[in-house]
Amino acid sequence: MRAIEGSVPSYRSAAGHPTSSSGRRASNRVSRGVHLCHGAVTVLAAALLVPVTSNLPAAGASTVSAVTAESVSASASGAPAAAPQQVQGKVMLGMYTDLPYLNQTNSFVRRQSQLGRNLRIQHWYYTWWDTFLWQGAPAQGVIPMLSWPMPGSFASVVNGSQDSVILAHARTLRNYGRPVFLRLGWEMNGNWFPWGTADANGFIKAWRHIHDVFASQGATNVAWVWCPNYNSAPGRYKASTYYPGDGYVDWVGVDGYSVDSDGDKSPSTLFDPTVSVFGSRKPIMIAETSAGESPGRPDRKANWIRAFQAWVKATPSVGAVVWFDTNKDGGRYDSRVDTSNNSWGAFWNLAHDGRFYG
Repeated sequence: MRAIEGSVPSYRSAAGHPTSSSGRRASNRVSRGVHLCHGAVTVLAAALLVPVTSNLPAAGASTVSAVTAESVSASASGAPAAAPQQVQGKVMLGMYTDLPYLNQTNSFVRRQSQLGRNLRIQHWYYTWWDTFLWQGAPAQGVIPMLSWPMPGSFASVVNGSQDSVILAHARTLRNYGRPVFLRLGWEMNGNWFPWGTADANGFIKAWRHIHDVFASQGATNVAWVWCPNYNSAPGRYKASTYYPGDGYVDWVGVDGYSVDSDGDKSPSTLFDPTVSVFGSRKPIMIAETSAGESPGRPDRKANWIRAFQAWVKATPSVGAVVWFDTNKDGGRYDSRVDTSNNSWGAFWNLAHDGRFYG
């Protein structure tokens, strides 16, 4: 069974958004169920696509095709490629994108066409059991980032009872052959996912076991992304307590969003603490981010995007940015880049800044 494209699994929930002092989600959103199907995912014809906004900046012809229908294993030739590395002086720009009336594959292609440029990272969410890249192999030049949850029982991983699942995933990615980001058990310092517990030692042991199984299968094309939330939930340790060690992590990610109802947090407030601890040791990925609009403040989101662009350019350890581009959460949490003309223009400028062509 596969999660239908266009749905966000329950384990994604309100990821990256802050917790209040009471430990409840500031947005009061609840986890959504995982929608499963046995049939194929319906892809809308291009003629039926509805423009997102009527006055987008003129975009050049798209040079990116949709995800191909080829089998993943067919894309491998010989030994796997090296895992993705930071491009010196550049930032890889990517998205998780899920737009109205489109599945996630076509949403990604549409955004590239609107922006008139290729994106480097395409973000997908999976369940523990899903077959990785069942959607097909991404277009050449696009690096998939796979967010993979960790079982709530760390002991079931460490004692080997989950090894058949881990081995299958390791072989799938090894056979894929091209570079992959694997974001395992993200936001482990929160309390909104089953693997977000106070058992930091159990999390580390489980992470290391999964990593070692992948290594035993020669999946050298996988970059391991350890990604906490920007702040820890009540009753959880600070993020660094869950760190598996430099030998088990290739990139350090961090998730953080800015909405006016949560104090208008700046990029520096959200991300500087992670950079200060890990930026000299590992490349940094902003793995989920966006900002919300604000009634009566038409430039609020656009100004935040401009501030974020400037912050990234002033922070050389940042090697990747992945925008969360969807309206799953609604209202002020609408994360799409085109919630207003001002916001779209600001993101357009970011996307065409030479720094973001990693």
